Amino acid sequence: METKIKDIKKQILLMDKQLEYYKKNKKLVRIKRDPRIDPDNSYGIVLDYSDDFILIAYAYDFVMDGWRIIDRFFVKEIKATHSDNYCKKIMQKEGLLDDIDPPIDINISSYKTIFSSFKKHKQFVIVEDEHIEAGVFLIGPVREISKDSVSIRHFDGNGEWVTGRRGIKFKDISLIQFGNNYIRLHQKYINTKL
Repeated sequence: METKIKDIKKQILLMDKQLEYYKKNKKLVRIKRDPRIDPDNSYGIVLDYSDDFILIAYAYDFVMDGWRIIDRFFVKEIKATHSDNYCKKIMQKEGLLDDIDPPIDINISSYKTIFSSFKKHKQFVIVEDEHIEAGVFLIGPVREISKDSVSIRHFDGNGEWVTGRRGIKFKDISLIQFGNNYIRLHQKYINTKL
């Protein structure tokens, strides 16, 4: 048991060193998460990290598309390859990395501080439990934050606000997204009749 704990601490220290290097050098990285929630890699530029979270400017097919806060509990591997470096150079040449900082300051030390930042700035978010059996996907502004959960004033796929509260426990959250095109366009049209 003691050896296992030492191995885990060693892995955490190694990941912290990697994250610090990637953040300092604004590396384009690929993040492999638990395949039960995400069988694909996520790509992005590491902007910040804490003991529990990684904040990235999310990249998809040479396009920066908002930001993601990833729970480190689900991260299996993070790396920057020669291929990622090549893609980053293309993105730099295209001017796609000129403004990758989030529009608001976010304290990523805990779920409470993260959601408090979003609530303060009235930021729409996507909060997910990506486990197949759960499949929770909430989109909208933060409504309430408790000691172990958050509720979102969310809307459905028809652009209609859902009545009642919909919350999710912090322990079930695998991904938080904000500032992406999907959210931006929904937020623009949510209160309009198309």
